[in-house]
Amino acid sequence: MSNIVHGADYGAKLLINFVPCKKIAKFAAMISIEQVSGRDYRRAFPQPAVVYNSVEFTELNACRADRVDRYAIFDASANPLAGLTVGRVGGSLRAPFSAPFAMLDFNRQHRAETMVEVGCLLREALPGLELTLPPAPYYQSMNAKTMMGILAAGGRMMHCDWNYHLDLSRDFEADLSSANRNKLRRAERTGLLLRPAEAAEAYEIIRRNREHKGYRLAMSREQVLQTVKVVEADFFVLTDAEGRPQASAMVYRPAPGIAQLIYWGDLPEATARNCMTVMGARLAAHYRALGMRIFDLGPTGGEGLPNPGLSDFKESLGAITTPKPALLL
Repeated sequence: MSNIVHGADYGAKLLINFVPCKKIAKFAAMISIEQVSGRDYRRAFPQPAVVYNSVEFTELNACRADRVDRYAIFDASANPLAGLTVGRVGGSLRAPFSAPFAMLDFNRQHRAETMVEVGCLLREALPGLELTLPPAPYYQSMNAKTMMGILAAGGRMMHCDWNYHLDLSRDFEADLSSANRNKLRRAERTGLLLRPAEAAEAYEIIRRNREHKGYRLAMSREQVLQTVKVVEADFFVLTDAEGRPQASAMVYRPAPGIAQLIYWGDLPEATARNCMTVMGARLAAHYRALGMRIFDLGPTGGEGLPNPGLSDFKESLGAITTPKPALLL
């Protein structure tokens, strides 16, 4: 049973009172979904699961969508259960619309039946939504429950990208093969130094790397500088023994305990061998020392197909592979 009111204004309300799928009806209480303002979303979910869910980030990137809508799901007592920000791009509904992934926001852990109810309600309210979830290390239980709840409610998997991360509770070198360990130690002896850098300096090295390889760089320098006003970020440059730049990296901190590699690359004229292996080792050591638990190296390839060369390189660093699922409601 539904009553849907669509409005053209940003603050227009969508309200659905929903009795979930028949097969779980015996568990169900009435839940509802409302389209809410940014201020009300922030009030309902004061601590976003990931920085890409935050009102500040989605407002900064609103220009990448035709419209940005925020939804909150409430239980029968009007307590917020879950929230999601959606971009309307052409005829598509996307979450994210300008980020590596999106998550539902929660204020607490939910049981399985609640997550299936949420999945059913999202399918009813937002048919055709394309939702790309984070890889497994992000809020493992609720992330998995979101995926399984949506699938149980009749959503389907579009594809899973191959994502890689380093478990920072483990010793970096212990996970390397003996050949890669020797390669790293030889490179370490050449005097390579990882130092903090300004965003513009690190970005220029990455831009030149992508230009040399013929790859598209999704973010301009100006977009990076705007983004780091609302996202905690670190920038690094790797130099040789003479202080000449060899490579750089841009890293976000999207969630507690997680550092996420956004861009990295070496210069076309870099003279240091295996400098990217050294970069990986130094970054892992840096974030481990800060008490981080995960260094997310990101996906390889896209649309479910890995880039074999890049996958092999990340695995050579001891990275663990997990799926990054894209769902269709």
